[in-house]
Amino acid sequence: MQAAGRFAAIWHKTTDVFLWLAAGLLIAISFAITVDVLIRYFFNKTFGGLFEISEFSLLWMTFLGTAAVLRKGGHVNVDLLVTRLPARHRMAIEVLTSGACTAVLVLLTWYSARVTWQDFVQHSHFMTVLQPPKWPIELIMPLGFLLMSGEAVGKTFKCSEAWRAKRLKAAVAAAAATLDRGQ
Repeated sequence: MQAAGRFAAIWHKTTDVFLWLAAGLLIAISFAITVDVLIRYFFNKTFGGLFEISEFSLLWMTFLGTAAVLRKGGHVNVDLLVTRLPARHRMAIEVLTSGACTAVLVLLTWYSARVTWQDFVQHSHFMTVLQPPKWPIELIMPLGFLLMSGEAVGKTFKCSEAWRAKRLKAAVAAAAATLDRGQ
């Protein structure tokens, strides 16, 4: 169990580092766009590839930060109906949705890795101003989905443990009440 705890700590640290990298990328691209606007205004010159780089940066920022956001519960959660259910049903639905989320993320990890590998093998390039190879830009997608999958697995286990503990506690309370009535 100690090894699992250490692995989880390393995993969380990695997702936090990725979140900081996303923040740094946001700051860098914001600065670059500001400088480009000023140069365009004062000297009527521009860096033609900056728009393209900012698009790719948005992709990287998104996938660098999503796993940490998932762990911290920052993703959108539509719970209009779920909050009206009893606690035991809410926990069961949480386990089911976390499991389904894990399955979808694993599928997306596999698919995006396959597409990235295919673009690497075929030497595919974007047909844009800079014409960069596709695979280095796409590489963040399977990595981001893999990190989110890991967080989703952890959330699923945590939710199922809480659900089992609550069910066990309810069963013990029911057994104790039965014993009390029998005396």
